[in-house]
Amino acid sequence: MTQIHNYHPETGEFVHTSNARQNPLEPDKVLVPQHATTLKPPAIKEGFARVFTGTQWKEVPDHRGETWFDLERNPVVIKQLGSPVEKDLMAELPPVPLADLKLDAIQSVLAEADRLAAQFVAGYTEAEQSTFVKRENEARAIQSGAILPKDATYLMKLAGGDAALVAGLKDVILSRSDLFEDVTVAVTHMRQQAQERIEAASDADALAEVLNALKQQAVETAAGLLARKAALDNG
Repeated sequence: MTQIHNYHPETGEFVHTSNARQNPLEPDKVLVPQHATTLKPPAIKEGFARVFTGTQWKEVPDHRGETWFDLERNPVVIKQLGSPVEKDLMAELPPVPLADLKLDAIQSVLAEADRLAAQFVAGYTEAEQSTFVKRENEARAIQSGAILPKDATYLMKLAGGDAALVAGLKDVILSRSDLFEDVTVAVTHMRQQAQERIEAASDADALAEVLNALKQQAVETAAGLLARKAALDNG
């Protein structure tokens, strides 16, 4: 008995096979309804759908229900027949572009530098921070002999008017000033190193090595500076 093979009216995809009905007007022929053909479809092949083109059956890639990824690394659920590759989709999550990895790495190191700097002003109010330059200027003036301790207006105020205490206060202020200067130099160096070494990385593996080295260097630098800060705080 002749069989007819039905296909989807929109996609042409094979739907099912059924026995053909004889044409009552032409007994030697069968009735072929719309969206059907007497041409036999090929055998089922995994990963493909059998699609009737109007003249023949064609095996079309079938990835419906699978999740692929576009060039921006966004997930895309396949809903139509056909090769996702032709739509610039990838079966595996594509690697992050090296330029993006470098940008993230630089931002990471810069954030670490900011955290390092912030640790040395933590605990000071904005009003106190605004007096740092004034304190240092008077302390250096005393150190150079430009003024006497009793003439250091701001330091005398901090010392409660006791000129004898100003000398010791001067040493502490200068030590902290030197520390702050070293912190500034260290932070600036970290930023420069980040820009230069990260930009020079040739691939993701090299970038990871550079980033680990920079972070280790930052940890060691911070440890030394924080030890000096602790000594001053406890002195």
